[in-house]
Amino acid sequence: MYYKKRIFIYILFFLFSFNPIYSYENKIIFKVDNEIVTTIDLYNEVNYLKSTNKDLARLEENKIFEIAKNSLIQEKIKIKEILKYTDHIILKDELFKSIIESIYKQQNINNLDEFIKHINQYDVSIEYVKKKISSEIIWNDLIISKFSNKIRIDTDKIKNDLMQNLSKNSKEYFLREIVFDVPFNSNVESKIKEVEKDIFERGFKNAVLIHSNSTSSLRNAGEIGWINENSLNKQIKNILDSLDIGDISKTIVVPGGFLILKIDNIRFVENKEFDINKKLQEAIRIKRSEQLNNYSNIYFNKIKKEFTINEEI
Repeated sequence: MYYKKRIFIYILFFLFSFNPIYSYENKIIFKVDNEIVTTIDLYNEVNYLKSTNKDLARLEENKIFEIAKNSLIQEKIKIKEILKYTDHIILKDELFKSIIESIYKQQNINNLDEFIKHINQYDVSIEYVKKKISSEIIWNDLIISKFSNKIRIDTDKIKNDLMQNLSKNSKEYFLREIVFDVPFNSNVESKIKEVEKDIFERGFKNAVLIHSNSTSSLRNAGEIGWINENSLNKQIKNILDSLDIGDISKTIVVPGGFLILKIDNIRFVENKEFDINKKLQEAIRIKRSEQLNNYSNIYFNKIKKEFTINEEI
């Protein structure tokens, strides 16, 4: 197995060291059931990931290949599941434009034309980006359709918690996350130690790229953004209460996997103009998103077991 992995890396390094790759043989690298993935597929995926996350280029080539490979496996599995329910796996132009705008603005790119020029430098087309974004969004829609009726949110409790904090300033955290799972028949403790070791040696952002199973994490280095403490569940709030700026949480068990949080910043918000309805809706949105993400991880891990992944090299 180790020998095969080294051969895999050597072949890819040789192919990716030259441009264009298309002058070389397009080899099958692996199959997800009957779906093949080739060296050109991997080349395109590596370039796509680099174009949407500048931090990726800091990793070693073999790590980048592994991230791209896992990304393609995840996408193949999700698309096959999506096609059980719909034939439409490409977003309409209007919806795509609104989503892609939020993505390129995260990268401090002003407009779509500038974004297209940017990705073209990596030999990535806007059609490829549209295909990637479409599969993400339609997968999310599938999860919502399957599990939205299972979402449980105690609105009265959230409102009461918010009202209790009206008299004092509240704390907000700027958070990053690593969401990961442990492959079937793997050792949980070893995986957690591996993730924690990469955080310590490589830094949190690089550990996100290597280990997080959240697709959006590959674009934003695990950035969640500013979250009010009153929007967090009690377990996470208690953990963050004991941490300072720059600190990293212990590994937290969540439905479908594990979570590690990093505090990039902390601020205190005055509650003089506290809009209870606005804060309530924000807290509900966060809790709903958290539960849907958990269901997404659980569902993906369940269906992944039905697939056979065969490496050709």
